[in-house]
Amino acid sequence: MSGDVNKPGFYEFPMGITLRELIYGVAGGIRNGKPFGAALIGGAAGTFASERQLDVPMGYDKLREVGLTLGSGAVIVMDSTRNLNQTMLSILKFFKHESCGKCIPCRIGTTQLYEALKENLTHQDFKPDTVYPELIRQAEMIARTSLCPLGQSPILPLKSLWEHILVKQTANK
Repeated sequence: MSGDVNKPGFYEFPMGITLRELIYGVAGGIRNGKPFGAALIGGAAGTFASERQLDVPMGYDKLREVGLTLGSGAVIVMDSTRNLNQTMLSILKFFKHESCGKCIPCRIGTTQLYEALKENLTHQDFKPDTVYPELIRQAEMIARTSLCPLGQSPILPLKSLWEHILVKQTANK
């Protein structure tokens, strides 16, 4: 458990505990009393959970039912002031850096994902509703054609951030 929580640390609990219990019970809540923004479950190759998903029991099947994955079990909590687009850019930079370069879809694709989001974030008129669907389309192609799980992973955080959090924010504007 890391990020914007009062008591980050390594915790071990049986399957079935909820994110809400982990964040507000075990980890002492969000730092400085700020509202919850998102949680990234499973590390960089994991999925973003929204506030609506805080009460889902942490377990492979229950998480899968709501479009989440347990992954490595790491949970990074972000308060509502965090720029989730910048967080996604950092994740894409990680994938770009970690690509071994053996297969072209991953080597070129992770670079293109990173550069496309980076470029779009510099524009004043950044429109997530046009940028993210295209990034997701590209990430799906990379996932289908990459040789290893690294190239197959960027789709998870991209798609979950868009579907669970950003699409709702875009609709409310």
